Amino acid sequence: MRLQFLKSYLYVPLISAHLIAILIRGYFLFPEFTLYPYLVSRGLLPYRQLIDQHLPGLFFGPISLPYYLTSNPFPLLLVFLFTLLLTDLLFFRLLKYHKVRYPLLYLSLFLVSHFFFSGNKLWIETFILPLLLILLLTVNSSSPLLNLVSGFTYGLALVLRPTLLIALFLLQIVFAKKLNRYHFSGFVIYPLLVLIYLGWHNLFPHFWTWGFQFNTSTYSRLALQYPNQLQLTAVVIFIAVPLIVLLKNSQWIKTLTLLSLLLPVYPRFDEERLQPFVLITLLFFSQSKPGKLPPLFMLVIITLLSAKSLFSPPVGNFFLTEHTRQAALYVSSLPSPEVFVLGGSDLIYPLARKRPTGSLYIPSLPWYLTDSSLTILQLDVLRQNPHSPIVINSTAALANHPITDYTPRVVDYIHSHYTLDQIIGPYYIYTTTPL
Repeated sequence: MRLQFLKSYLYVPLISAHLIAILIRGYFLFPEFTLYPYLVSRGLLPYRQLIDQHLPGLFFGPISLPYYLTSNPFPLLLVFLFTLLLTDLLFFRLLKYHKVRYPLLYLSLFLVSHFFFSGNKLWIETFILPLLLILLLTVNSSSPLLNLVSGFTYGLALVLRPTLLIALFLLQIVFAKKLNRYHFSGFVIYPLLVLIYLGWHNLFPHFWTWGFQFNTSTYSRLALQYPNQLQLTAVVIFIAVPLIVLLKNSQWIKTLTLLSLLLPVYPRFDEERLQPFVLITLLFFSQSKPGKLPPLFMLVIITLLSAKSLFSPPVGNFFLTEHTRQAALYVSSLPSPEVFVLGGSDLIYPLARKRPTGSLYIPSLPWYLTDSSLTILQLDVLRQNPHSPIVINSTAALANHPITDYTPRVVDYIHSHYTLDQIIGPYYIYTTTPL
């Protein structure tokens, strides 16, 4: 009896080890989660002054993360760890719900796989996973309230990651016995809130420009990034065994669902975007009852692939370096209420409590910096606010090209009209005299 009791709670040390590994290895709290709520709190409107192509969700919009939870790395880290904990618990609950054999084995495989596929990064997929799990746990409930919750999570997940549309539709076919009016009522809630939000702030033209036109043209072309050989090999190794099992059992819809979950990595292959694919792959695999050996084999392989990350030196919060803190402290001492940061870290804005120059924020990414209309807009803002200091990260680069190479007109203007005032690590701080 005592042994059975202990076995029932083995998931606790497994999940604890997952969270500890994240903390020890280091984590990526992407700056957008701190920067965007801060800029919105300072009055910048998304798509009009805060240029970004993401749909209204976690960064800004009707249910964006509140600024008091994102204002510094500690509460944001707690949000990250809590979301990971919730995801792990919900996945284990889903395994038990489907009466999967060897649930602890599949939980272990999920935890190691999640870690391997950039589970130490706080990004949109961090929140997509618990939404998917809640959807799968509530879709067939007899409770109207839970059906409403199921529909709401479906609509929210779709807005956060529109490329999941096909996969979400197929998941409904696989798991939903019968949808009712509560599912559909829940589904329309968040898209309706988004429309109200955009209309209230008169953002529809700007949203169309950046949320649709820019996404389907400039972003899909300039942000294109293919997987490297190791990443591609890891995906093939991960999907091979489950796919063989599914095809052997003629589970065609599940197979199509897994393949559709690869769509979010287009046009830019980032491992964290594969996390929903990892989740659903393991769920389908566990339901296929392949025995103990195949998942154990996968666990060993993924663990070996993760070994290098597990034993590499810790990096802490990757985006918040000591030089970033020092640069922000220096900028905060300057009298101007604004600053222009080129090449990041954009955490300098909230850390220094400064607004972007002219209340215009353009991300330091090639697909924005090479846009001629944004270049003209940025130059106009600099001319109209000549006493706003400039911070340039001399080491910022993408695709082996310095960020400054993507916006030569802006860089030339800075060098012609500003004086180098201070160098802090990679940060070159320029001012005009007198301020």
